[in-house]
Amino acid sequence: MRINDKQFITTDKGDKAADTKKAEGKRGGEAGKSASLKATADSVQLSSRTRDIAEITLQLKEASEVREELVSELRSRIKSGEYHVSGFDIASKIMDKARSSIF
Repeated sequence: MRINDKQFITTDKGDKAADTKKAEGKRGGEAGKSASLKATADSVQLSSRTRDIAEITLQLKEASEVREELVSELRSRIKSGEYHVSGFDIASKIMDKARSSIF
C-alpha cells in the first residue's frame, strides 16, 4: 500500500475507487479531530520597567528634535540686534568640536 501525490491510497489488489473512499474517510476523521481541538493564544507579559521604557521611547519618537521656544527667542534677539557672540566664543566652540572628533 502507498499514498501517491493525489492522496489516493492504492494497493496491489483491490478496487481503486473503494481505496479512494477509504482515504477520504480517513482524512475526514483527522479533520474532525483538528476542528475539535481548542486554539490556545500565546501571551506575553512585560515587566513594569519594560513598559516604562516602551512608553518613554514612544514619547521620544513623537517629540520634536527642535526646541521651538529657544529658536523663536534667538530669532527675535537676532532680528532686534540684541544677540551678540564674541569671536573668541565661536573659535572656542569650533576647537572643542574638532578636539572631540579627533579623540
